[in-house]
Amino acid sequence: MLQYDDTGAAFFAITLLTFYLIPATYVVVTRLRDYVSPNPAVGPDFNARTETEKEKARTIAKKLAQERVNNSFFVLLVVSTVMLWMLTFYLLSIVSEGGEIKQFDPFAILGVTASASEAEIKKAYRKMSLQYHPDKNPGNKQAENMFMMVAKAYGALTDPEARENWEKYGNPDGKQSLELSVGLPQWLIEKDNHNLILVLYLVALVVIIPLIVGCWYSQSKKYGEKGVMYQTYHRFMRSLNPNVTAKMLPEVLALAEEFREVNSPNMSRAEEMNALFQRFQKEMPRIRTKDELTQLQLAIVQKGMLLLAAHLNDAEVGPMLQQDLRKMLSATPELANALVEICASRRWWNATCAAIDFQQCLTQGIWPPATSALKAPFLQLPNFTMAEVSHVFSGKGQKAKSFADYLALPDDAKKGLARMTDTAREECLEVAGALPRVKLSCRAFVQDEAEIAEGDLVTLRIKIVRENIAPSLWDDEESDDEGPLDFYESDDEDDAAGDADSDDDDAVLVAKPKDGDEAKAELTG
Repeated sequence: MLQYDDTGAAFFAITLLTFYLIPATYVVVTRLRDYVSPNPAVGPDFNARTETEKEKARTIAKKLAQERVNNSFFVLLVVSTVMLWMLTFYLLSIVSEGGEIKQFDPFAILGVTASASEAEIKKAYRKMSLQYHPDKNPGNKQAENMFMMVAKAYGALTDPEARENWEKYGNPDGKQSLELSVGLPQWLIEKDNHNLILVLYLVALVVIIPLIVGCWYSQSKKYGEKGVMYQTYHRFMRSLNPNVTAKMLPEVLALAEEFREVNSPNMSRAEEMNALFQRFQKEMPRIRTKDELTQLQLAIVQKGMLLLAAHLNDAEVGPMLQQDLRKMLSATPELANALVEICASRRWWNATCAAIDFQQCLTQGIWPPATSALKAPFLQLPNFTMAEVSHVFSGKGQKAKSFADYLALPDDAKKGLARMTDTAREECLEVAGALPRVKLSCRAFVQDEAEIAEGDLVTLRIKIVRENIAPSLWDDEESDDEGPLDFYESDDEDDAAGDADSDDDDAVLVAKPKDGDEAKAELTG
């Protein structure tokens, strides 16, 4: 019958602890290292094009490092890791004492050298047998075991047969059978512990595991496939309509259930909220859903709209409200996509365009209703303020009618840069040159027909041209002779095939090498 082995249990426990301690220790060490010496996740020299962006990357890295350390989860992680390391060292001490396979060495037991004479062996035997004799050590189990080991060692050195067995098999009793044991502690099979083990098993199986599964399910059932809560979808659908504009969407976004906790009234933020309210009191639109909300919901929506207004107008907020705003902005990409998805699914063209424009405003941190749809895009450029934007549309020289026209101007013809330093001007021109300059053209036609009649199968051909793409991005890696790829219109035979298969909503792209710096794409569907 297999026996439970405490030493084997220690080996097994150390193995399990290693699977946790190695990654946990790595996390603790890396977080502490980043806290002491923050390293931007986005290297300042990799994506950042301006000194402001580089400084922002360093600031974000520092804040993230502090947030990853200054929280209860990290404290619990550190405490548990230290305690488990202490337990591991304790188990290692147990293993080192009882886990080593000990060889039977009669010379070491009797305390003599391997070259000792028979007289020296007898003398050592008499001395130790008297020292550990059971009559002189009544009730001492260790002395009794030692007395037996001394007698066995003396026999192994004086009895020829016993010595032959020891030299051949390592044991004076001859060849021994292999013993196996279970790597679990012996207290598991002790009768006094059976009831406790049964109770712990039932608690784990009946209480803890169902509780964990229930908590996970109750939380996950609140969310849809794209990480947006069902309650948020319901509120968005009730608030959106075909005539919604971008100016109305901050209120709709503030209704999201994801913001309930972060925007709940908090007295510690009252002073900062009052200052923010005084700043945007006149610019805040009327809340259309005011009559449908409770007082708590109304307060949550108002705070959300104020924080969004501060973000879109690049206004300063207090440190505590800044934390709330960061939490809101971390959830806005999914929520903004939900707004576009709902409007597009209902085929509301104007509302869909407004949702897309609002999504761009959230990303860029600009607000066209506060300025104008024409001037707002210029604020994307570094070191550009409304003063520089006003200069673009005033004075003499070549004027741009739109932001796209401004990007297409030569660098020496771009207005609004005269009052900037050389570094600020270079940063602005670098970003302006990196922004995509795209030309879009489309044509609807019926194959082999001069006019479009009712019931005809119409082909919509769209051509997208990006003018400032780097040629190296389109080079063929296997051939140095071919230039950038150009997507071109297919011939009549291909068009006919495309019309025949037009029931499928697939887009067809045809490519060929092209000389020049332009890249063109044509979609036929």
